[in-house]
Amino acid sequence: MILRERIPIVVLGGRDPQAGVLPDGVDGMHALAGYKGVAVRIGGRALIDCVIERLEQSDEFAPIYIAGPKSVYGARRSSATVVDVTGSIDATVRAGVEAVAGAHPGAPLAFITCDVLPESAALGRLMALYRAAAPCDAFLPMIRAPRDRSALGASAYKPTYRVVPEAGGAPVAVLPCHLAVVDVGALRMNFIYRVMRLIYRTRNRPIAYRRRVMLRGIFFELIYQDLRHVLGARLPNLTWSVLRTGLPAVEALKAGTITRARLEDAVRGIFVTARHRKRHPERWVSMPVVDELSLALDIDTEEEAREMGAELSEDDSTERT
Repeated sequence: MILRERIPIVVLGGRDPQAGVLPDGVDGMHALAGYKGVAVRIGGRALIDCVIERLEQSDEFAPIYIAGPKSVYGARRSSATVVDVTGSIDATVRAGVEAVAGAHPGAPLAFITCDVLPESAALGRLMALYRAAAPCDAFLPMIRAPRDRSALGASAYKPTYRVVPEAGGAPVAVLPCHLAVVDVGALRMNFIYRVMRLIYRTRNRPIAYRRRVMLRGIFFELIYQDLRHVLGARLPNLTWSVLRTGLPAVEALKAGTITRARLEDAVRGIFVTARHRKRHPERWVSMPVVDELSLALDIDTEEEAREMGAELSEDDSTERT
């Protein structure tokens, strides 16, 4: 009998230094900041402990790491290992990547945020899809949004994107999934860290706004990375290849006409190194559209926390606006 290997996973436990900006027209809601993984409590337990319990129940992940300050997470009564880091989202992800790469070289690596409460069965179904797609450079599911926005409850304000799951089919609205599995060695990680910071800064904002902010930031990062290529005596083609692939894909995403296959190709062309793509033309980025809403409903507001049956601690680890 072939044993199924469990995958190392990093729970991102960083701090929102300030409350996120909600979309225009969203009134009467209160965005959260701080260490939501410990300040949001369900049944008297910190949310991050509930997340880790669900990961363990799924039997899909091991070992489990928490990327965040030991001063916040060091007293957890779980089997998770704390990677001590304080800082921005990209610094938190980088610390998790380096810790796992050192302990499990060459292994795929999963990420999940600490402010979402996934159903353990949903984790199992997603990982079955991942294993069917493996080996792949990245597994980035998209969550199908309900047609009736009111079914999202307090999360109805979250922006959706329109993707055509199969060529010739109708577009569907999707939400980002808060679980990903990646082959770190295949990816342009320094570029990804910069992009992650921009994505996080513009979360919950319309596509047009995100496009403007991200294009400015990404362009200067591309120039910097190409300069490093020149100094390293390598062909400086990153700026051209990323913009050539990314700009049409962003326009199609904005228009709601992009197919899942084209999006997968664009993500691979932008974020997977040219060297890896040349060596492994058979590999791909898998972005299935799935019906696993529990992995899309992250807690960004006090109202979303209450709707989930959570309470907010009265210390200063979570702030409200």
